[in-house]
Amino acid sequence: MILLHCFCAILILLPRAKCQEPTPAPILASITVSKGSTRVFSGDDLRTECSVPDDPSQPWRYRWFRDEQDMGFYNSSEAWIKRSGNYSCRGERDTKKWPYALNTLPSPPLQLHVDRGWALLQTPVPPPILDDTVILTCNIRGNPVATEVRFYKDGSEIHVDWSNELVFSKVTLEDAGVYWCRVSWIEKYVLHSAQSLPVPVNVLDKLETPRLVVDSGQVVAGRAVRIKCDTRLNVKAEGLQIEYHFMKNHTRLAPVSSSNTYTIWKVKEQDAGVYICKARVRRLDVERWSNTLELKVD
Repeated sequence: MILLHCFCAILILLPRAKCQEPTPAPILASITVSKGSTRVFSGDDLRTECSVPDDPSQPWRYRWFRDEQDMGFYNSSEAWIKRSGNYSCRGERDTKKWPYALNTLPSPPLQLHVDRGWALLQTPVPPPILDDTVILTCNIRGNPVATEVRFYKDGSEIHVDWSNELVFSKVTLEDAGVYWCRVSWIEKYVLHSAQSLPVPVNVLDKLETPRLVVDSGQVVAGRAVRIKCDTRLNVKAEGLQIEYHFMKNHTRLAPVSSSNTYTIWKVKEQDAGVYICKARVRRLDVERWSNTLELKVD
């Protein structure tokens, strides 16, 4: 009888012990194009690969999603793409400890376009950064030689040539827009012409314009208030650091800092006013001013 009571006690405590096991930190899966490009003609070989960069040595299974709809499992980390859509993936594997299964977070979605037409505009992926060299390519199904290529931006013709490439030696923010092309070619002594679908082209600033916000909820006298200067550096290079300058009513508040947050520990009525911040990267000789923020203290 005593043994039976002990056994029942163990059964009751076991789920609690499992629940107390530390939960593994979430891992993010990654999806990339392993063959082809993000925009291809139907019939071209387009493959994507799913990986778990933080834990690549483990035997992962992969679940694929198209437009957030479950496509099922693949034993291979590669998937062949036949249709347009937003694709993502997730890694899954068994573990020897509770909870005996581990799922990664889904990868950020990757937009893929499978074109069934005759003309296709290839655009840069990821989006180019200010001053980058950018090439837009107007492709023809089957790769015949073009006799004339016309490029359009936001409804206006901007370039005519026999070459199927439009080159921007140093792209500007004003070059962002919606592009498409119309191409002509001769096949078996017959003149053909086709137009691509429009494609939005974005251009990233080296340092994005900061957004100044109150990051601590309602501003009440006596409470702490955090003012955040939110921006992003799109240039990838070692040694680059963003400096933050905070000002109130055109007066600097604190020394230059690498922190994007200015904190008022006990806000008073005297702290009310118009705030602004400046983000600067010295090595790039780039600086951007934020919006103004009027702080009112209740």
